[in-house]
Amino acid sequence: MSLTRTQRWLLAAIPLIFLGLFFVYPILSIFKISLFPEGRFDAASLRALWEKPYYLRVIWFTIWQAALSTLGALALGLPAAYLFAKFRFPGKKLLRALVTLPFVMPTVVVAVAFIALIGPRGL
Repeated sequence: MSLTRTQRWLLAAIPLIFLGLFFVYPILSIFKISLFPEGRFDAASLRALWEKPYYLRVIWFTIWQAALSTLGALALGLPAAYLFAKFRFPGKKLLRALVTLPFVMPTVVVAVAFIALIGPRGL
């Protein structure tokens, strides 16, 4: 079955509307509230963000955490993807199911599983 151009655009519009409504709109609302607190632009909140050491530490930690997480995911994911694509080995289907399990489970279930595994206070 071949879709017409209009049908393809309508089909693509569904996730775009969802993203706009539940992702873009809330973020833009937060920016509006923080930058225009009384209806006019006020850069005081931005100045406070860059002047207070606490916020700078939080921003730096976030960037550092994202960089390390990305490098770790690449270091583990690329070799694993290569092995899965090029080789057949016993237990491959089970391992693939275990690797994809966190992506198909609801986030709350994964969080409860991690808390049960490592405890509420971490390791």
